[in-house]
Amino acid sequence: TFSFGEKEFSILLILQLLTGIFISIIAAMTLGRFIENRLMKITQLSLSGRVMINKIMRITLYVIAVVIALDTIGLDLTFLSVFGGAFGVGLAFGMQKIASNYISGFTILLDKSLQIGDILTIGEHYGIVATIKSRYTVLRKLDGVEVIIPNETLIAENIVNHTSSDRKVRVAIDIQIGYNSSVDQAIEIMLKSCNAQDRVIKDIPEPTVYLMNFGESGIDLKLVFYILDAEEGTYRLKSDINKEIWRQFTKQGIEIPFPQRVIHINKDDKMN
Repeated sequence: TFSFGEKEFSILLILQLLTGIFISIIAAMTLGRFIENRLMKITQLSLSGRVMINKIMRITLYVIAVVIALDTIGLDLTFLSVFGGAFGVGLAFGMQKIASNYISGFTILLDKSLQIGDILTIGEHYGIVATIKSRYTVLRKLDGVEVIIPNETLIAENIVNHTSSDRKVRVAIDIQIGYNSSVDQAIEIMLKSCNAQDRVIKDIPEPTVYLMNFGESGIDLKLVFYILDAEEGTYRLKSDINKEIWRQFTKQGIEIPFPQRVIHINKDDKMN
């Protein structure tokens, strides 16, 4: 036996304590896994809501398991109040960021401002919300790279949710044609090339081509259309449309100009 303050402990008591905590945590994990399997089958709740309830349930089960283990071997639990006070001070000073991320995570799950599967732009990152954890959110970019975003960032900074109220995503392709080419014919080719793709929405809103500017080397056109599956990426879709536009432009003789300058030579200066 040995003394710690006014309390006396023994090796046997410590072994009983560790064994009790181990068995209680195993029981809590087993019960938590059972409840999680049942909870995930409840389709009336959103996926984010089920994840939030599961996390709260697991934390509660672990705390109850430890308290029961301590109480079973006869330990005085009044020291938990002192521990709780010290833990609160630690959160206030040394764990502000961590606590903020956890609180932000529960806030996101509660107010449903973000959902798993949403397409976001966060700073320089553009991708799909793959996972919402208690402390961070995983954003999977269209090239497959996963970015871990602290939940505090999602609360404190401005983010763009492209699918908050509508799954349709706008895609634009800029093309320039020469001044000697037919604008109407170019627009017709661009629309046909776009509508030939299965992923493009063809009814409302339908693909449209806008004449944007009269540039130095040619006429600037912008093809605008919408898709529903932005999580599949847009690079291949844009490439397929551009290749078809290029083939049709070549057949019809529509020029895609390169930068050029016109130089006027004064004959009188040449003679001098």
